[in-house]
Amino acid sequence: MMSADRWIALCAMLTSVAAVGVSVSSDIVNRKQARLSVLPIPIISHLQSPDEFFITLKNVGVGPMLITSVTYRDALGTITDRPSLSASVTDDPLAVNALVLTPGWLNALGSGEYQRLVYYDTDPADYASRSFSRALRSSLDKTTVVVEYEDVYGTQFTPFEFQFFSADFY
Repeated sequence: MMSADRWIALCAMLTSVAAVGVSVSSDIVNRKQARLSVLPIPIISHLQSPDEFFITLKNVGVGPMLITSVTYRDALGTITDRPSLSASVTDDPLAVNALVLTPGWLNALGSGEYQRLVYYDTDPADYASRSFSRALRSSLDKTTVVVEYEDVYGTQFTPFEFQFFSADFY
């Protein structure tokens, strides 16, 4: 039979083991919460109006998004670091107004920040400028934007993909 002192020592040891278990599980929950508190969430938005056309990458998550690459895949599956923008009037000086930003400028987006990937500003009074804008939009049919990114902990996420269809543009 065990003495009272031994029973007290056994209970103290079991209590300390339980406290260590609770502490470890609490630490695991805290680590998960810390990772989720900096989770980046990318979205692609686009605007087309008679006056302008742009494609924007935005981080709607709560933490910074560290961008490792932005690539484009056309309808044939060709992957490039610039979208394939072509229009029937590409010889025209209007093509200079189409600004395709390269991924070299972009390495991080904070929460709520955005950056335009493609921007085209038309002259609303110029019919040729508007025609070029429509042709530019139609050249993006079935183009996929692929954004590879990570969080501040170095977690590699599944690449974010957004595909454009001609119905997206008017």
